[in-house]
Amino acid sequence: MKMKRSIYELKRDGREQNKKNKRIKKEHKRKIRDDAPKVCPFCGSPVVVSHSAQYYNGDNTHLLYVCTNSECKAYANASHKSTLADVATRRARQEAHYYFDQLYNEAQIFHSRTEAYIWLSKTLNIPSDKCHMKFFNEKTCKEVVKICKNKLNNVNKIGNIIQQR
Repeated sequence: MKMKRSIYELKRDGREQNKKNKRIKKEHKRKIRDDAPKVCPFCGSPVVVSHSAQYYNGDNTHLLYVCTNSECKAYANASHKSTLADVATRRARQEAHYYFDQLYNEAQIFHSRTEAYIWLSKTLNIPSDKCHMKFFNEKTCKEVVKICKNKLNNVNKIGNIIQQR
């Protein structure tokens, strides 16, 4: 059974929500980067800043860089310094993350995510500060999947050999 709330409780909740909204707006202002993308790398259309509600299931707490071409569907989180990603790139990043995360979660090949990213940067021969899925294009993500699968298969083969002894 729902209890009725007093007018004072409703006003208090409204004030708290207003404070939260103001805080979010301030955070959004800080999150817009100087190096924000101006042009979509996939279709060449202009890129604008937009709220995240239509992209993140109604969650309106993030700002995004969004391609103005509605068919392109490329966007990036403004606060995470990620590069724009179209649908294919986002799927490739998700798959790469899936196999990469297994290296330090399930398989426990690495003790931490940081250690796994250091290994990946050396394997891909890229600087460690540029080695993150949010920067990778579709081709690099496919390479990450291949590398991670090989690493996981090698560990599984070694594990099977040890179990057979």
